[in-house]
Amino acid sequence: MKKTVLAIALLLIADATFCQQNTTNTDCEVNGQHVNCTSTTTNSTPPGGGALAGVNKAMAANRERVDANRARRAQLAQQSNANADLKQAEENRVLVNIVYCRQNATGSVTAGDGQVKSCPDELAYAKAGCAVMPAMDLCKVFMSRAQVEKMFADLAEKFRNDPRAKKHDCQMYYDSLFRTQTKWACLSFPETKWPLRDGTYQPCPTPLP
Repeated sequence: MKKTVLAIALLLIADATFCQQNTTNTDCEVNGQHVNCTSTTTNSTPPGGGALAGVNKAMAANRERVDANRARRAQLAQQSNANADLKQAEENRVLVNIVYCRQNATGSVTAGDGQVKSCPDELAYAKAGCAVMPAMDLCKVFMSRAQVEKMFADLAEKFRNDPRAKKHDCQMYYDSLFRTQTKWACLSFPETKWPLRDGTYQPCPTPLP
């Protein structure tokens, strides 16, 4: 009922907008006598005028807002991806420096600001960063042997208790987790054999991952 009333109201508005009647009073000569004549003309407002002009304007403005929001979201997504790439590149650079400096205690590396730092300074800087943000993956290279062994033990326990442990896709998932942890373990302890999902042990690959 409400929709019907609304439709009728819109039609009345449109009719009042599109068709406007004008009355014109003029003098006419009829049989030699002057008399008053009244004429009525109807002016039709072109489409787009009147009430529809406001509706069309509002719809156009709404489309512009939608397009602007869509463009803004795309821009933010691109910026977020770029920031993530830069963050990953910086972590990779720091990791390479850490591995190098562990093998070359008296060496030097190029830091993120382009300055050359001694290896002891670079390692100290990286450790300080991990103290603030320990969740970074590269911070795993500072784990002790006992911490690394516990990391593998926890993962093995999690797999044993997984209700889907006998499913092939689940086993493949845990295999990938073990490989990732082995990579980090081998960066710190390359001479050690580390466990696989099935309980066997494998030596670190050469070269290191």
